[in-house]
Amino acid sequence: MCSSATLAALPVATTNKAVLISPASTSPDLSGSSKYFFRTVPSDVLQGKEGANLVDNLGYKKLAVLYVNDDYGIGFKNVLSKEFKGEFVGSETFEKGVGIQKHS
Repeated sequence: MCSSATLAALPVATTNKAVLISPASTSPDLSGSSKYFFRTVPSDVLQGKEGANLVDNLGYKKLAVLYVNDDYGIGFKNVLSKEFKGEFVGSETFEKGVGIQKHS
């Protein structure tokens, strides 16, 4: 939700030794990026792994993902599809606020 803005602000915060705390930035690029950066939400990597574990533990053998076409949606889908132990059968994207786009 806010990773792009946080990534842009991080060099300024680090240079000025100012603490930067984000409740909504999930990009894995932020992990370990600065001793001045903290987040209160898990990264896409952790969320994707836990999502895959949940689906695996529920016994599903196939997975398809519907995701929003932004940094968060793409990152989450990539990790989820990689970590899922069953068969990843596909994905479909949609634009935030627009809805699902039909493809012919």
